[in-house]
Amino acid sequence: PHERSALFPGSSCFPLSPSADDAHLNAPYDQLSTIVRVIGTSQGDLSWIENEELREYLRAMPFVARTSLMKLYPGASQEAVDLLEWM
Repeated sequence: PHERSALFPGSSCFPLSPSADDAHLNAPYDQLSTIVRVIGTSQGDLSWIENEELREYLRAMPFVARTSLMKLYPGASQEAVDLLEWM
Protein backbone atom coordinates (compact mmCIF):
# COMPACT_ATOMS: atom_id res chain seq x y z
CA PRO A 1 0.00 0.00 0.00
CA HIS A 2 2.50 2.67 1.10
CA GLU A 3 6.22 2.72 0.42
CA ARG A 4 8.38 2.81 3.57
CA SER A 5 11.58 4.78 3.93
CA ALA A 6 13.86 6.08 6.65
CA LEU A 7 12.61 9.13 8.53
CA PHE A 8 16.10 10.66 8.68
CA PRO A 9 18.28 9.22 5.87
CA GLY A 10 21.79 10.65 6.12
CA SER A 11 25.43 9.75 5.75
CA SER A 12 27.46 12.09 7.95
CA CYS A 13 27.18 14.85 10.48
CA PHE A 14 29.25 17.82 9.35
CA PRO A 15 31.17 19.35 11.12
CA LEU A 16 31.30 16.58 13.73
CA SER A 17 32.03 13.67 11.37
CA PRO A 18 32.41 15.04 7.84
CA SER A 19 32.97 12.77 4.90
CA ALA A 20 34.91 13.91 1.86
CA ASP A 21 31.60 14.57 0.06
CA ASP A 22 30.06 16.58 2.93
CA ALA A 23 32.47 19.47 3.19
CA HIS A 24 29.93 22.27 3.49
CA LEU A 25 27.08 23.30 5.77
CA ASN A 26 24.17 22.26 3.55
CA ALA A 27 25.43 18.93 2.26
CA PRO A 28 22.36 17.00 0.99
CA TYR A 29 22.98 13.95 3.20
CA ASP A 30 24.31 15.73 6.27
CA GLN A 31 22.50 14.04 9.18
CA LEU A 32 21.58 17.22 11.10
CA SER A 33 20.36 18.96 7.95
CA THR A 34 18.28 15.88 7.15
CA ILE A 35 16.69 15.91 10.62
CA VAL A 36 16.09 19.68 10.52
CA ARG A 37 14.23 19.35 7.19
CA VAL A 38 11.66 17.28 9.13
CA ILE A 39 11.55 18.76 12.65
CA GLY A 40 12.49 22.34 11.74
CA THR A 41 15.18 24.55 13.21
CA SER A 42 15.29 25.30 16.90
CA GLN A 43 14.21 28.78 17.88
CA GLY A 44 14.93 28.15 21.55
CA ASP A 45 17.86 28.27 23.90
CA LEU A 46 20.76 26.05 22.84
CA SER A 47 22.91 26.59 25.94
CA TRP A 48 22.19 23.01 27.08
CA ILE A 49 24.37 21.78 24.19
CA GLU A 50 27.89 21.46 25.60
CA ASN A 51 29.70 21.36 22.25
CA GLU A 52 30.24 25.00 21.17
CA GLU A 53 30.99 24.00 17.57
CA LEU A 54 27.64 22.22 17.38
CA ARG A 55 25.78 25.20 18.91
CA GLU A 56 27.34 27.53 16.31
CA TYR A 57 26.51 25.07 13.53
CA LEU A 58 22.85 24.99 14.62
CA ARG A 59 22.67 28.78 14.99
CA ALA A 60 24.09 29.21 11.46
CA MET A 61 21.31 27.12 9.90
CA PRO A 62 18.64 29.14 8.09
CA PHE A 63 15.10 28.95 9.47
CA VAL A 64 13.27 25.79 8.42
CA ALA A 65 9.62 25.24 9.33
CA ARG A 66 8.55 21.90 10.80
CA THR A 67 7.23 19.40 8.23
CA SER A 68 3.84 17.84 8.87
CA LEU A 69 4.46 14.19 9.72
CA MET A 70 0.92 13.40 8.55
CA LYS A 71 1.90 14.74 5.10
CA LEU A 72 5.16 12.76 5.16
CA TYR A 73 3.34 9.58 6.17
CA PRO A 74 -0.20 9.81 4.82
CA GLY A 75 -0.81 6.12 5.44
CA ALA A 76 0.06 6.38 9.14
CA SER A 77 -2.62 6.46 11.81
CA GLN A 78 -3.03 9.55 13.95
CA GLU A 79 -1.74 7.51 16.90
CA ALA A 80 1.47 6.65 15.01
CA VAL A 81 2.02 10.31 14.07
CA ASP A 82 1.35 11.36 17.67
CA LEU A 83 3.98 8.87 18.83
CA LEU A 84 6.56 10.20 16.36
CA GLU A 85 5.86 13.79 17.40
CA TRP A 86 6.14 12.88 21.07
CA MET A 87 9.53 11.24 20.49
